[in-house]
Amino acid sequence: MNKPVMDKPARYAYVVVALLMPVALLNYLDRQMLAAMKFSLMTDIPDIGSDANWGKILALFKWTYALLSPVGGYLADRFGRRHVIVGSLLVWSAITWATGHVSNYEQLLITRAAMGISEAFYIPAALALIADYHRDCLRAFDEALAVFRKLGATIVEVDMPATLAAIDDVQTIVRIAEAASYHEPFLAAKAERYGKTNVRRDVEAGSLITAVQYLRAQKVRAKFVREFTALFSTFDVFLTPGFPAPAGEPSDARQPFRRVFNVCGFPALSQPAGFSTTPAGLPLALQIAAKPWAEETIYAAAAAFESATSWHRKRPALT
Repeated sequence: MNKPVMDKPARYAYVVVALLMPVALLNYLDRQMLAAMKFSLMTDIPDIGSDANWGKILALFKWTYALLSPVGGYLADRFGRRHVIVGSLLVWSAITWATGHVSNYEQLLITRAAMGISEAFYIPAALALIADYHRDCLRAFDEALAVFRKLGATIVEVDMPATLAAIDDVQTIVRIAEAASYHEPFLAAKAERYGKTNVRRDVEAGSLITAVQYLRAQKVRAKFVREFTALFSTFDVFLTPGFPAPAGEPSDARQPFRRVFNVCGFPALSQPAGFSTTPAGLPLALQIAAKPWAEETIYAAAAAFESATSWHRKRPALT
C-alpha cells in the first residue's frame, strides 16, 4: 500500500513543525533559565535586594505573558501567522540582547515584561500556523495510514507522473466538450429550463472548445493513463484523503484527489475515516484506489480498515 505524494503544503507541514520546534524550545528554556540563575543575578545586580523583588521579576513575565496571549492570537488572525512570528522573534532577539546589558532592578523588570510580550505573540501564532498546515483531512489521513501499518501493510510514498499537473485542465476540457455535445439539442430547444445553473455555464463553454483542443486533451489523458498504469503496477492499493476539506466545506486545492480517477477510469472507493474539528462534526474520508480490474483488492483493503476502526458506525452530533 502506497502513500501518495500530496501537494506541497501537505509535505511542508512537517517542515513547519521542524522549523518552529527549536524556537519553542528556546522560548521554554528562556522562561526557566532566569529562575535557575537567582543567586548569580542577585549578586551581579545588588539592588534586587530581596526575595520579594525577585518574585516580582518572575511574576511580571508570567502575568504579561498570560494577559497578552489572547492579543497575540488576535494579531495572528488579523495580520497573518508568519508576520506575527517573525515580528515576535525580532523583538525577542532584541530583548535577549538588552537583558544581557541590564545593570539594575528596574531595567530587569522592564526587559522581563517585554520578554513576556514577545513570547505571548509567538506561541499562539506558531500553534495556529501548525494547525493551518495540519488540517483535519491530513490528520485523518495520517491516522488511517497508521491503521494500515498496524494491519501489516508497508506504506511508502510514490512520485506522481509529470502529466498530473495538466490533468485538471484535461478533465475540464473533455468534460465540458462532451457535455456540450450531449446537451446541444436540449439546450437549443429548451434553454430556459437550464436557468442560470453551472450546468448551462459549462455546456455553453464546452461548445467553444475546438476539435484541436479536445484531441490534444485526449492525447495528454492517454499518456497519463499509460504512466498511471505503470505506476500502479508497483503496489497493491493507492491511498489518498477522500477530499482536501471536510464534507461540504470549500477547498482551494487544485487537485481534489478523486478527479484523477475520473480521468483515468481506475477503480476507487471512498469510506468514512473520521470527523472534523473545525468546523466540528463534518465527515472525513479515505480514498482507496487500485489498477484496473483490481476492485477485489480495494474491497479487501476497505474491509480491513473497517474491521480495525469504527468510523463507519459513528454519527456526528447534529444540532
